[in-house]
Order: sequence, then C-alpha cells, then structure tokens
Amino acid sequence: PTCATASAASLGGERGFATLVELLAPFVTANYRVARALLTAERFDAVLGSNLAFGLFWASMERRLPGVMVSATPLFWASARAPAQMLDLELPSWLLGPVAGALRASLMAFADHALCSLAREIGPLAIDPSATAIEEGLALHLGTWSEILRSGHPGVPSAWRARGFASAGRLGAPSAVLSRDCEAFLERGSAPVVVALGSIYSLGSDDVVRGVVEACRELGERCLVVGPGPRGAPLGDDVAATPYAAYDALFPRARGVVIHGGAGTTGEALRAGVPSVVVPFAFDQFGLSWHVERLGTGVRVAKMRRTQTRLRDAIARACEDESLRERAADVRGQLAGAADGGPIGGRLVEQALGVAR
Repeated sequence: PTCATASAASLGGERGFATLVELLAPFVTANYRVARALLTAERFDAVLGSNLAFGLFWASMERRLPGVMVSATPLFWASARAPAQMLDLELPSWLLGPVAGALRASLMAFADHALCSLAREIGPLAIDPSATAIEEGLALHLGTWSEILRSGHPGVPSAWRARGFASAGRLGAPSAVLSRDCEAFLERGSAPVVVALGSIYSLGSDDVVRGVVEACRELGERCLVVGPGPRGAPLGDDVAATPYAAYDALFPRARGVVIHGGAGTTGEALRAGVPSVVVPFAFDQFGLSWHVERLGTGVRVAKMRRTQTRLRDAIARACEDESLRERAADVRGQLAGAADGGPIGGRLVEQALGVAR
C-alpha cells in the first residue's frame, strides 16, 4: 500500500501548550492544504503522520482514507487507568491516576478547542476537526517505544499498539561512522561522558552544557559534547565538541551519557547500555526521565532547583555506580534480543489497513 506521510518535531518552551499551538498553527494549515491537494490528485490507500500532523488527518478524513498516527512517547497514552509520573515534581502514587486523568482530559479539551478554532479560520470543513474525532477515527495509533519502557495500558483502545524501538541513526547504511575528529578524541583517552541534548535543546542549553563540562573537569572525567560547545568556555584536551554524531555509534563508547529525555535519544541511550543522566527541559522529557529512573539505568536531575552540585553528583553516580552500569547492560541485553520495531510497525500498519478495507 502507498501512504502519504507527515511529521513534526518535538517542541517545547516556557509558555507550554500555548507556545505549541502558536508554532503548530501554520504547520497544521499548510499540512492540510498540501495533503488535500495531494490526496485529490493521486490515489493513496492510507495516510501516516505524527501525533501533531492534524492537517494531514483532516484531509484523510475528508477523503475517508484510513489514518495511522505515530506517537514517539508514552506521555500521549497516559490516562487515569494507565498513569505514570509525567511532571517535573514527583507525585504520590495515590494521586497519579486522578492527575493523569485530569491532564489527559484538559489536554484533549485544549486541543479540541484550538483545532476547531483553526479550522474555522481555514473555512468550513466537511468533518469534525477536533483531536478527539481524529483519535476516534484512526485505523491505528502506533507507539514507537519498547514495552520495557512503558508496559501495560489498561483501557487503551485496541487500535493503539506499541511497536518497540526501531533502529535509528544509520538511515539505511550498513554501519554508522563517526567523524575523524570524534574518533581521534575517543581513541586518545578513556571513555568520555557524552552530552547529547537532541536537535533542539542543544541549541539553547549553554548553562546546562557548561555545568556538565565543569562537573566533568571536577570529577576528572573526559567530556564530549554533541552539538555546540559551551559558549565562552574553553574546551581543552579532555573536552571536545562535535557538530553531529550518530548516537547508536557513539553512545556505546561512552562512560555515561547526559541526555534531555527526548524520545529518540532516550531509546538510543537504553539500547547502548550505558548509565544516563537525564536533564529534562519540557513536555514528555519529564515523563521519560522518570521511566529511566524507574528502570534503574540512570539518574534524573529535575529542572526545578537544578544546581551545579546536583548535576555533578548525578554525573559522578552515573560514572561510578556499578548497579546502574549492570542494570543498563541488562536492559541493553533485553532490547538486543527484541525484534526491531521498524518491521513490527510495518506489519501492524498492513494489518490495520487490511481491517479498514
């Protein structure tokens, strides 16, 4: 079957979901117009898009085509019946269900209102443009995480399926290759602490990166930053920065990794089998940082009251705590023995389309 596709990057900010809507509105509008023209001009069997590709699903609903939504993080599946820690602040277990249910209901109500308002600006649509209607009409809602990260979803609709982590970083190549400078740094000393804050947060996290570099110097650990190095701070012989590195090639060679808790980065850290220090900034990163801590493969450093001392202590623990290292290696073994999520996702899509027909 042929599919029209769309995706959107993870977004965040201090203004929360209001900022998200402001940033997504032009994307949703353009996405809808392009998808509508494409689906009218060509024949497709289904559409597949991220959980933010609302415009694509508007167009598919108008054409009565099956829709497959892809979610990168279990945060979007949390509910009163399947709660999880999802905030920067830890909640008592008895409060998790009510809070998860309230947040889910509030988020859906907010999304419904925002999408319906945006649809009115575009013009009258022949379908219900709400997020609730989109979810209810899906042929498949595909989760791209492993059950080891988030298992058990009581009450989740049958069309919602988690496929497991897919191999990433290689983009179809037989093996990932690091840059010559990166290889040279790795080979001339002990395994470094790798700082990898993803494609967005690495651009605006000078304070955190600088704090990690300073902590590594205090601890006598080498440090490799993926992305911009800390501005205004010298690197030196034991600190280096590389503009890009494939995580699946770099993370297994690290002593520990400092990550922001993004969905893809967290999956690569778990697959690498090295202890993680998770420094979340926004949205699903809070929830994923709790999952890493629950698994026993890393240390969460909360955004609230984040200090240099807490950051240094977390890095020291990731580098020195053998129980973290053993548990990280155990999780790596479990993931290595699991089927790749890419082909599994493909089979689930084919099954869903067969049922939809």
